[in-house]
Amino acid sequence: MSEGDVVGYPDLERTKETGVASFALPSWYVRACNEGVILFLDELNRGLPGVLNSFFQIVLDRELGSGPDGKPMRLHPDTQVMAAVNWGSDYTISEMDPALLSRFWVTEFKPTTEDWIVWAKDEGGINDLIVDFIRLHPAHLRPTKAVEPGKVAPNQRSWEMLDRALKNVGIDLTEHGG
Repeated sequence: MSEGDVVGYPDLERTKETGVASFALPSWYVRACNEGVILFLDELNRGLPGVLNSFFQIVLDRELGSGPDGKPMRLHPDTQVMAAVNWGSDYTISEMDPALLSRFWVTEFKPTTEDWIVWAKDEGGINDLIVDFIRLHPAHLRPTKAVEPGKVAPNQRSWEMLDRALKNVGIDLTEHGG
């Protein structure tokens, strides 16, 4: 996202009418003000500084920009703000501002191979042949050591993408030895 994707873009007509600079807020934010939703800020620590500052205002004050009355638009009382970040040298990330980070309840998820297998079978709809391959070769689920920059290694997401790609082109793995 760019900063404008969060705080909105100039609303020239309203600015002409009121003489005050106004911004048209994005639809996702307006919805989060009008009804209770989960506002999920994915990969928050990959955001640009202006984006992070805008999200800081949303997280801290639960408001942003201004509505037609000129007052900041507040999130609906039932709207919940959640975020996910990536840690480690494998990702291009910004250091999280401690003031922003302290506004979240933080937990670290380290799914096991068995967690992925259960998800793949029950929720992901991943083909049994792929699931069985990972069950027999768990080291192939994700790299066990740091991956060199610019290199690609298998991970949980790539196995799901392989399954989806094969299904999209009409390849049924059950017909190929499964």
